[in-house]
Amino acid sequence: MSDPDAIEDVPLPERRQRARGHDAARNAIFANIAEHRLPGAILLHGPQGIGKATFAFEIAAAILVATGDEDAGRVEEQVAAMSHPNVFLLRRRPKDGKGYYTVIRVEDIREVRDSLHHTRGRAGHRVAIIDSIDDCNPSAANALLKTLEEPPADTTFLLVSHRPGQLLPTIKSRCHNLALRPIADADVAAVLMEQGDAPGEAELQRAVALAGGGRVGRLRHWRLRKARLWARFRLGWPIRCAIRPV
Repeated sequence: MSDPDAIEDVPLPERRQRARGHDAARNAIFANIAEHRLPGAILLHGPQGIGKATFAFEIAAAILVATGDEDAGRVEEQVAAMSHPNVFLLRRRPKDGKGYYTVIRVEDIREVRDSLHHTRGRAGHRVAIIDSIDDCNPSAANALLKTLEEPPADTTFLLVSHRPGQLLPTIKSRCHNLALRPIADADVAAVLMEQGDAPGEAELQRAVALAGGGRVGRLRHWRLRKARLWARFRLGWPIRCAIRPV
């Protein structure tokens, strides 16, 4: 599925599947997976641009490996290609013409819900990722709530939210809440270096400083050639906007 927030030449979250940072949250949820204590829904929430969607796909792959009959490498390949029959992904859908819908619609939720009631395509749990639940309009949110109240068997919903305070309290009460924090400077630097064509040390440290600690707005005046590429790894919407040419 295409991503309405995708940026050219930067891997989508499903292709990365390795989120930097978030070690405490990772240890907690992976312990639950290992003990086969999977909640029906997990709400991954925190500031935009800290790798929540990437982490959701990392969790999804771990669930598929723990509950299925395929090795990790094979599962990760299928998740990256979105070809695993037990993974369902919902983002804002493309319009028939150009662009994307501005919201996730009720019919989009119902389509995923109906698919989850079909016979599963592979052994193991199914995982439904909604990236992000903030995009659901009121009708879609209510339809999702009904699904969470009567979830399909052996299914885990991974809900990505940048603004959990605006969600229906009844949706939050149905989820295992996993609060994620901004990643450390060392992790920011590692992500930037992973993008290739690495900058010099001084430029790298400046990028790290400008990307963290509430100083994102300063990137508005930053014209490094690779700024758009680096921000694309999902440092977040504010950075993507700030680095547009001025």
